Amino acid sequence: MKNADLQKVLEFCENEKLYFGEGNPNAKILFIGQEIGYGLEKLKYKQPNFAEIKEKSEKEINQNLRFWQERCQSNYVEQYLQDIERLFREKPNRTWENYQKIVNVILGRDINEKQHDFLNYSFITEYSQLSLPKSQYRPKEMDKKEFDKKKKESINERKALFSQEFFQNFPIIIMACGHYPTKLFPMDIETVFGVKWCGESKGKIGNYYNLHQGENKILIHTRQVSMGVTNELLFEIAELCKPIYDKHIECEMAKILNAAEKRWNNGGKEIYEAMQNNPDFIHSPEYKKYMENLEKEN
Repeated sequence: MKNADLQKVLEFCENEKLYFGEGNPNAKILFIGQEIGYGLEKLKYKQPNFAEIKEKSEKEINQNLRFWQERCQSNYVEQYLQDIERLFREKPNRTWENYQKIVNVILGRDINEKQHDFLNYSFITEYSQLSLPKSQYRPKEMDKKEFDKKKKESINERKALFSQEFFQNFPIIIMACGHYPTKLFPMDIETVFGVKWCGESKGKIGNYYNLHQGENKILIHTRQVSMGVTNELLFEIAELCKPIYDKHIECEMAKILNAAEKRWNNGGKEIYEAMQNNPDFIHSPEYKKYMENLEKEN
């Protein structure tokens, strides 16, 4: 991911007041969930009304954008990924646990391997930026039609965001947001992401997915994965993504190896040997710094 794409999308989010997301901006995998969470601890005491939901949403958006500007300016992304991995380990999250299972399989691990590093390999954003306790939640003072209109407004604001180069450049997109983009709050997935639906839903009732493909790109639209999802579905989704992931990693490795060989006498020898000895070197700070220097040279 080029730094220019990241800065451009952050500026777009700032100008339009849009939620950006969490994870590794250089990753190959993009998860799109249903909406921003609200925080279950507060629900023990009251059910939020729409004014509180709106206030919470704006707070989450502003906090997220502020953090990203600070991370980029101070080159804090590596430390941030370490911090969020520790937070995931200390406070389990069912949605994140299932994202982790998908990433495990894509990386060639056992699906149930106990890891907390999926955000090193992926980026998460949301389909809607209304902060809700759960997808079916509706404030008592609003009827369904009125609240669905508010949801639709939130989603429509984000359509232009997904057209930004930052999001277009992900070769693997997993839209784990249920019927939001197809029935409830439609989005033309094919046009927005440059993919084509295979023509039929796969899987079983309640654990389904829709496969879309593009040029060196795959998009899978499936159910929300917070609860009730089977390992069978997660495994099948990951297996479809794995060849695309491997291909992009191989191309990136070939690119860096070629560049390293050309710069053999200017630090390239060390990079080349590290890549030969450890394929995971591409996730190291040294590798990213080397790539940044290559971009400057080019």
